[in-house]
Amino acid sequence: RVKRGSFYYFLWFDGENMVERVESDNYSEDFKIKPFLSIPIRMKAEIVSAFISEGAKMNLSTDNENILRGKLEATEKHLEDVRGFTKLLLNNQLGIK
Repeated sequence: RVKRGSFYYFLWFDGENMVERVESDNYSEDFKIKPFLSIPIRMKAEIVSAFISEGAKMNLSTDNENILRGKLEATEKHLEDVRGFTKLLLNNQLGIK
């Protein structure tokens, strides 16, 4: 709630729009719905790119990125295990202990 002069301004976001209500002791206005922000659609790629860049700086990742990261870690571990097994097998075949 913000007071300017004799008026009180109530502002909130209802999930879709910025909503404003103006009141005073002797004045009340019906709710007005105003856009919170209006951005031209041609700027969509730039804005999404900026959000992704900021998310990367904060180490945020999507569910798909987390799944891929988990699969990569599992694959790396598997390859390490196979290398170790192969080394033991070759050493056994060559009679190296």
